[in-house]
Amino acid sequence: MTATRGDNAYCPMEDLKAAVDLTASDDADDVLLGGYCVIASRMIDGECKRKFYPALETYYYDHPADPGVLRVDGDLLAVTTFTTQNGEVTVGSDDYYLMCGGSYNYTPYNRIVMIPDGDYPNLLYSGRLQKANALTATWGYHEDWANAWQDSNDTVQNAGGITAAGTSITVSDADGANLDGETPRFKAQQLIKVGDEYMHVTDRNDTTNAITVRRGVNGTTAAAHDADTTIYIYRPMAVVYEAARQLAKWLYNIRDASIELMAGAVDQGGTIRLPPNAPSFVKGVCEIYKDRRFG
Repeated sequence: MTATRGDNAYCPMEDLKAAVDLTASDDADDVLLGGYCVIASRMIDGECKRKFYPALETYYYDHPADPGVLRVDGDLLAVTTFTTQNGEVTVGSDDYYLMCGGSYNYTPYNRIVMIPDGDYPNLLYSGRLQKANALTATWGYHEDWANAWQDSNDTVQNAGGITAAGTSITVSDADGANLDGETPRFKAQQLIKVGDEYMHVTDRNDTTNAITVRRGVNGTTAAAHDADTTIYIYRPMAVVYEAARQLAKWLYNIRDASIELMAGAVDQGGTIRLPPNAPSFVKGVCEIYKDRRFG
């Protein structure tokens, strides 16, 4: 089962095929369907002004007015490296708390609070206030990050593992059931994780039990992985998945309709947005999850 590049589609093409009543053997529109899955996902991102997939990125912040609190302007899921004093000092994870609103227990986080009795209780700057603090972290909106990565119920089966350049992963049962009993466990356009590396699945071969992947995506680095390493599958929030599925289905169904139905899909800044005639469920989801911090 082949699709276009992953590009962080929230609904895999194979799921969209079922939604538009196409069977696995009806492959004439696979590339078109895969493209609509990506477009629908980016429309949701653009309308909400945030992304619902994880990416490893570095964000920079000026020295805060309150040196005990760093408020972030992205959806923070997990910190990899935190530095202060313009990169001269690394802040340990035992010197701060991650918080969402008034809680330590929900994601995504919106601020870092320094522990008063920690080894490094205050944020500082060296020479300049600009970019005094840096966060290399996983960013993206997910309300249940602790359970966002599902064990695929499969592992790397390549003899000797896979190299950093390999693009084919042999598995035990490519179209077998995942831990929820759903089949197939692997689908083109899924985001998967092996070790700390993210990959996009671009193809699945049920005969050879192999999946083809694009390596080191979303800011991660391609690396070698041993045989028997667990493969995890990213599960977007269920409501985002369903919104992307419905929107992609709508886009596919109007593919031959007037271009007027797509009017307003790109704003003046060039960001792709929801067309005014998009399904009401999709518009409702985007209204709920819109990031209002920036207008």
